[in-house]
Amino acid sequence: MQLLYKHKKYSVIFIILVGLLGIFLYLKFYLNLSIKPSTLYKNKAMINTSKTRPATAEEVDQHIMALQELASKKNTQALTELTTLANNGNANAQSKLAMLYATGDGVEKNLQKAFDLYTQASKKGSSVAQLNLGFYYESGVHVKQDYSKAAELYTQAIESKDISVKSLAQFNLANLYRQGLGVEKNIEKAITLYETIASGVDTNPKEQSALYKETLGGALTALGHFSRDKKELDKARQYYSLASKLGSISAKTNLGYDYLTGNGVTKDIPMAIELLTYAAKRGEPIAQINLGVCYLNGVGVKKDVKKAMELFKASADQGCEKAINILNTLKQASNN
Repeated sequence: MQLLYKHKKYSVIFIILVGLLGIFLYLKFYLNLSIKPSTLYKNKAMINTSKTRPATAEEVDQHIMALQELASKKNTQALTELTTLANNGNANAQSKLAMLYATGDGVEKNLQKAFDLYTQASKKGSSVAQLNLGFYYESGVHVKQDYSKAAELYTQAIESKDISVKSLAQFNLANLYRQGLGVEKNIEKAITLYETIASGVDTNPKEQSALYKETLGGALTALGHFSRDKKELDKARQYYSLASKLGSISAKTNLGYDYLTGNGVTKDIPMAIELLTYAAKRGEPIAQINLGVCYLNGVGVKKDVKKAMELFKASADQGCEKAINILNTLKQASNN
């Protein structure tokens, strides 16, 4: 009888433990009350119910990325852990935390903190930090504008293994060489950098990030501009067409002009209106002017002076001198 009683006792305990385990799993996986990344990693160690092993660099980066996402949603536990990793010198954590302070996602926006964190991470070789810090120096955001420093940082970021970071660093550096800002003006070097980015058009950009596609489109558009300046209109159209497919507003604006005027292509007014309308709706000032001219004269659309004036004004409000001159001319004409 005693043995039977003892057996029943352990059976009851077992049932209770199973019940508690079931409740735990329900809370964990269905109610999602805990931070999932924290159940996997902590201080570069993977926490497992059966063993603890060192986390790989990739696992740590995935954890930090998850922490950033959670922190951006005002999860204080995630923010605390991300801050701890950053304070302990993890460059990736410093960059991710800097992004939060730069954008104000999940935290109070603080450009000084963002700048300091990017600076720390940049010194440790973070290409993301080098790229963003380069932008700070180029644009003079929360620091004295320094094109030379920006060029130096972009050059470092080009070594990134991340195609999105690498290509944007190349693009920004190419723009500096094209304008001679912080470096000696060198058009050929700028073109080479644009071409290096453009070579990625054959790597199925649909599978790449939105940032990469935008950068690729920008490089193709720039090459289109250079080709147009050289009167290589067919080559320019090819570049613009590729960039347009990637969503480049500038490329669509230029293609729209070409189809409107027959510049290097067979004139196609409906296509021109479609391209210019797309770009104008997204705030491209030159597209707004050209589309405005179409409405003013009834080219490809029903004549609508009011619509034309709205487009000219939208362009002028962005400081476009051509639009300002058009408005002044029309105003003078109406007064005569």
